[in-house]
Amino acid sequence: MNCFKLPDFLCSEINSIVGGFWWGRKEKERKIAWISWKNLCKSKVDGGMGFRDLKAFNLVLLAKQGWRILQNPTSLVHKVLKAKYFAKSSFMEAQVGKNSSYIWRSLLAARPMVQEGARWCVGDGRSIKIWDDKWLPFTESGRVVSPRPSPEANDKVDGLIVRDRAEWNVERVRSLFLPHEAEAVLSIPISPMNPRDSQVWAKTVNGLFSVKSAYKVAVKYLSKTNGGDASPGCSDNSKMAAIWKMIWNLRCDLCEESESSGHILWGCHIAREAWNEKSLKLDCPSRSPKEFIEVVWLLMETPGEKNWEEFAIMAWLLWNNRNCVRHGGSCKSGKSIAWEASKYEAEVRDSLPIQGKAAPTTSRTKHWVPPLPDLQLKKLLFLHICSSVTNPKEKYNVNGYYQS
Repeated sequence: MNCFKLPDFLCSEINSIVGGFWWGRKEKERKIAWISWKNLCKSKVDGGMGFRDLKAFNLVLLAKQGWRILQNPTSLVHKVLKAKYFAKSSFMEAQVGKNSSYIWRSLLAARPMVQEGARWCVGDGRSIKIWDDKWLPFTESGRVVSPRPSPEANDKVDGLIVRDRAEWNVERVRSLFLPHEAEAVLSIPISPMNPRDSQVWAKTVNGLFSVKSAYKVAVKYLSKTNGGDASPGCSDNSKMAAIWKMIWNLRCDLCEESESSGHILWGCHIAREAWNEKSLKLDCPSRSPKEFIEVVWLLMETPGEKNWEEFAIMAWLLWNNRNCVRHGGSCKSGKSIAWEASKYEAEVRDSLPIQGKAAPTTSRTKHWVPPLPDLQLKKLLFLHICSSVTNPKEKYNVNGYYQS
């Protein structure tokens, strides 16, 4: 495992045997695996058991050999491999080449882990490329994100150093980098001894390579390359097919263009036809808005009086038309949507009170009125009741009298 990359099918078989042993599988008896091997290989912090995935562990051991080759250029192994495979370049830039040995192919298979964890430590700056290598401190990637002066720019870090005074060229650094990156560069100490540039392992505090830290890098790398699974046997092509289907479904169902909320409310030809039928007309912008809030800002910047009720109703009808088509319904024309919006606007206006005219109010207090004398109600009795409550826990006082 230190020198050769194990075949994927062999790693899957060994992982299956280990998983069966964990669940108590015997020769002629099969046990239920209640948790997938991928979840068992997660760390205990993430809810797993911390088992080592064989493929990831194999790559880590190969990455350890690659790191030794990188750190020991005077070793016999480095000299032999350099003479045969990367005579005019470095281990990090070497290619597979023709008729390569399986050992060399195995080392290159683990090189992405070395590239991910390696960082340059600035010495004389002659080996570090400003725009391509990882050398910035205090950042996750280590690369410079400031805009490159020109696509052909391939400057080295030594061009930023004033060698006579062993310090950075502050004016040049501030002119090339963004403010936060310029401060990060200026924080790197420059040694007056002018040592050579070196590479350290950024995943540990002391800068030394460790299998434990490299295993985390390998698991993350395999998760990216295998669609989220650390083992090739766990990859599911149906998931990728579903993801691609979701991506293609992002297209507009009305015009087959790239869909967004701004496109549905403004960019689509159905929306443009509907807006042209209304009094609220939006000028065609140079760039179609992508979000709903951009359409709102576009309306606010349009001169003239705004009818926000009309805008809200139109936006709701356009989005409802999109949802209807998405779920198998028929598509309405822009004129039909505009006519339906006018009908809703009329209903809204009719439901609102007229300005300047108060709504009728009714009095809540009613007084007793004696019956008219011409009605034959003299035989009826009227009971007048008066009650009072001083304390709910005490007795109630009720008084009354009859009137004929």
